[in-house]
Amino acid sequence: MSFKWYLPTVFLGVPLWWLLGVEAFVWPLFALPLAVALVGRRERLARPPVFGVWLLFLLWAGLSATQLPSLNRALAFGYRGSMYLAATVFLLYVLNASRRAFPTALAVNVMVGLAALVVAGGYLGLLLPDVRFGSLAQHLVPAELRHTPFIADAVRVDFAGKAWVGHSQTRPTAPFRYANEWGSTLALLVPFVLLALSEARTRLRQGLLSALLVAAVVPVLATVNRGVWLALMLALVYVAVRFAVAGRLRPVAYAGAFIAAAVAISVLSGFGAGAGSRVQADNSTHARRVLYEEASRKAASSPLLGYGAPSHSAPDGLPAVGTHGQFFLVLVSQGIPGLLFFSAFFAYSAVRFRGLDPPLVFWAHVGLLIFFVESLYYELLPLQLLLVMVLLGLAWREIRHAEAPAGSR
Repeated sequence: MSFKWYLPTVFLGVPLWWLLGVEAFVWPLFALPLAVALVGRRERLARPPVFGVWLLFLLWAGLSATQLPSLNRALAFGYRGSMYLAATVFLLYVLNASRRAFPTALAVNVMVGLAALVVAGGYLGLLLPDVRFGSLAQHLVPAELRHTPFIADAVRVDFAGKAWVGHSQTRPTAPFRYANEWGSTLALLVPFVLLALSEARTRLRQGLLSALLVAAVVPVLATVNRGVWLALMLALVYVAVRFAVAGRLRPVAYAGAFIAAAVAISVLSGFGAGAGSRVQADNSTHARRVLYEEASRKAASSPLLGYGAPSHSAPDGLPAVGTHGQFFLVLVSQGIPGLLFFSAFFAYSAVRFRGLDPPLVFWAHVGLLIFFVESLYYELLPLQLLLVMVLLGLAWREIRHAEAPAGSR
């Protein structure tokens, strides 16, 4: 079976999965055909270096299930565990797919297309903030599950989300459930857009990609996601410094022009004022600080295996402890060893990808920088972790191809 058009359909179909109310659940199902294809391979399965560390994380996550206190927590564990397994399958498939079966250019164009769909969804949320309706899945889900907050959010279609307490600014969400999910996903797609821009050969393509980045500024500001702003700003400064040190001044000039355009847009659109209010939102900052402190206490109470899933012992009115950041999710759910295994796998890749050439590998390095920053603020499941794994698979495949003898490529 050829999967050349399978992954493009899967990722570009995100708006459809969202409209159907299944976007939060379908990724393990989409991974099944890829897993079957991997099992049926005749060649030896290629794996990224220190892949054993990632397998240790999966094993440790399985052991942490012994700490689950209830059926509801077991369901939460099963949901997140299935997403980790799906991400693993996507990584291995992309790494092992030949360039002919799944060309790098096709993969990059698909992710650029997804970024355009996400930006378009952001504008839909701004223009039609009150549009919401029940999806097909909402009508099929049993009534007792339909009122569960997680399920209710997943199967309901909202173009925009609620503003934080005390403010009325609309936060676009389409085609996802939450504004945080919208922003963190777009941020992880930016390296794909920049890679495509760096390799664009025509002025038309360069102009379209540049226009996409500039167009993203308004909805990114409107989502008032401070973690996304921080991740993108750090990545932009880091990239500018790296290219400046290497004497490549054209990307530095482009970064400066983009910053100037973003500042002008924030002022002219009026969203810059909302961004300033968000930065000073004491209630949101206090809530996160309480959750992070509680996560640290939880880790100290069960440092070895964690609790298997986020804990519901948060103060009244706050989400479960461990749900505000993949870093804290793993810390609470799988303990300190689980967090070390999880972090070491991605950190090793980030170090290996630090060179400026080939471009794909460097932009994967930048993508991991964004991923690390966002891990402190967002859960990054289900789609965001898959995007990171696809980026890793492409980068490791590029390195594997470059290091292979010429005759065996």
